Amino acid sequence: NKTAILKSVDNTYFYDDNLICEYNVQYTLFGHNGDQDINETKFNKSLLDATKIEHIYLYRFIPGKKIKEYIWYGKYEILSSFEQIHVGKDRLPRNIIILNLKKLSD
Repeated sequence: NKTAILKSVDNTYFYDDNLICEYNVQYTLFGHNGDQDINETKFNKSLLDATKIEHIYLYRFIPGKKIKEYIWYGKYEILSSFEQIHVGKDRLPRNIIILNLKKLSD
């Protein structure tokens, strides 16, 4: 159905998502350790292929011990991407790829 549903998880130190302004968010591509790769086949490659993905939705997960919260952000489009240095799950520095997403609707 050419749809991707992205999940941003609060307090995930090895990603650098920024959801402060829901109309223009930054979402980190998949990959826990080592440099991220846009050609990673499980998630990244298809997400960035406009012939495979036409609809992108985003939600936020806020983990808690007793109450877990889910916030629906809505539909987005990819505006651009950039790389930066950030720690991995193994706490070693690596290159991550961040997408700039623009909100289209709820």
